[in-house]
Amino acid sequence: MKKPRITKHGDYETVVMLPVWSNYQVHIIFTENIRETCLKRFNLVSRSADADAVHVVSNKFEGHSFLIFLIGNASSGTIAHEAYHAVDQLLDFNGVHGNYDGEVVAYHLGYIVDEACKIKYDLIEAGIMPKKSLGVKSKGKRVNRNANSGSSQGANAPMPTVQPGVQKETGTPGAPSETTGNVGRCCP
Repeated sequence: MKKPRITKHGDYETVVMLPVWSNYQVHIIFTENIRETCLKRFNLVSRSADADAVHVVSNKFEGHSFLIFLIGNASSGTIAHEAYHAVDQLLDFNGVHGNYDGEVVAYHLGYIVDEACKIKYDLIEAGIMPKKSLGVKSKGKRVNRNANSGSSQGANAPMPTVQPGVQKETGTPGAPSETTGNVGRCCP
């Protein structure tokens, strides 16, 4: 077990380097509070604090994807979902558009998910993340465990907002944003 270290932002992070793809970096972050992590790291005011995870991309950090997971709520499906966004962004950043070769996506998706699971299991072994986090979520109603909000999250969770010029967030690449400043995007 690798002992997780807390970052200066108050979260836990590992960075996956992909040198074959222009040194693209995927930052895998586990946090107690997604809203605070987005604010500290990106000066991003996010409405996605109720989400279990977000994917953040910013031109300020060109060639980087940030996968941010809520400690205790990162199911295997959630990790795979966000990892797919990172693979999609990795390929887009490197000029690969349209239909991707299935094996290229599958390989990188598996690699990123494995790396996220390593830090997840290290957090569980260190007692930072509850052992119940090992399983897959039930099909029942998802309950938000974020201390700053008492609401539950459904399939129509609100999209994040940002400060103009800092970051653009949309759930779908190329979709219109609520803000100005087409600098990046974030997807819960």
